[in-house]
Amino acid sequence: MKSFFQLKQKKAAKAPERVVTPQSGLPVAGTAKESTATRVGTAVLLVLTAVIALYALGLFSAVPSSVEGRTDAGGGVYSGAVFAEKYSGHGTLTQEDGTEYTGNFRAGLYSGQGELSLPTGAVYNGEFMDGVPNGSGKLSFDGGEYSGGITAGIISGYGVFTSTDGWTFDGQWFAGRFVSGRLTTADGSYYEGTFSGGWADGFGIYVKVDEDGNTVWRYDGEFSGGTRTGYGAMTSRNTEGAETTYLGRWYQNCFLRDGIDVE
Repeated sequence: MKSFFQLKQKKAAKAPERVVTPQSGLPVAGTAKESTATRVGTAVLLVLTAVIALYALGLFSAVPSSVEGRTDAGGGVYSGAVFAEKYSGHGTLTQEDGTEYTGNFRAGLYSGQGELSLPTGAVYNGEFMDGVPNGSGKLSFDGGEYSGGITAGIISGYGVFTSTDGWTFDGQWFAGRFVSGRLTTADGSYYEGTFSGGWADGFGIYVKVDEDGNTVWRYDGEFSGGTRTGYGAMTSRNTEGAETTYLGRWYQNCFLRDGIDVE
């Protein structure tokens, strides 16, 4: 015996429209002059049928709720909002190793604003996407503090880092390394320019200061591997205030004497 899904209409000179009667819900022959009420009823029944099918498949069976102290398969303990059996909304997840995240979740992953504390003592407070830091935020650890851009868990973009040793970097980062900006040491001396592999490289300016913050000497020119290498000019000042400028080629911080000494 055929089910009602397999029923076919009788042949006719002109195929009639198919409608759903509110009484039976079965496909039957109708007329072209279908009423507005019948069309609305048809649409409502189709929506209800789709919802029922989703419930039957378990794809639309959840409503927002919250849990307290739920232990997941990985041993983590979660308290917060849940949707479709996944962490969604605001909550706190504490892992067995001591890692703790408090903030927003989406589909079981860190997403949006939150704070992540690691067993090492490092703390990240900022934006997340797909379970990892992404966007902007602040990272504090035993080596110092960083505030700025992060991409896929790696420091990138503009940011400021202050070390526990007293030096700071203010500028652009890529893949966790300096790209361009100002690196200031604890005594106030600074390099401003481009970097490669974490070292001063390319064109830049280095200013050396004394304990009172006065400029002792200044170099404008090329750098390579963190040293004055290439063409540049260095101006120094003696204790009496007289200045001397060395303009020419340099190699690993040494003036090659093929340039000009300007007294």
